[in-house]
Amino acid sequence: MRDVARHEDIVARQQQDREKASTKAVAATESTVDPSKTNKPPSLMSRSEILCFEGIAALVPKRAVINKPKALEDRLVLSEGARLVSWEEFYQANRGWLKTMEVTRKHAEGSEPLPEEAAKTLQGSAAMVVAVYHGAPISVLPLKPQEPVKTEPPPAK
Repeated sequence: MRDVARHEDIVARQQQDREKASTKAVAATESTVDPSKTNKPPSLMSRSEILCFEGIAALVPKRAVINKPKALEDRLVLSEGARLVSWEEFYQANRGWLKTMEVTRKHAEGSEPLPEEAAKTLQGSAAMVVAVYHGAPISVLPLKPQEPVKTEPPPAK
């Protein structure tokens, strides 16, 4: 058999637990460094490429532009006074020199190479080509090295 806790005992125990919790929280906040200062995210501009032409500009993720012809390299620099617009608006206004290529998620991750047909199209294209996934620009990472498939020798007879 055990004794039943009295109301005063329960209240005292709760008070002790509150004091312990508050001192732990204060000690934890005093000893840690402010994560907002140490883990600053990179700026949007450092993570983006700029497409700019005739007074309008758009941001796309780095490595989204998969074909950059020499004749169009000046369009990858932000010009003074350019107005920043959405990707959709920029693409609609510049469909003459800007093309898109739909890629799969595996292509974007670098798990699979682009199809041969797409690679041939890129080599001969005079247009700037932006990789898109479901219509939105996406980075295309370099192809990951493929590990050779290990095959076990057949069992000896």
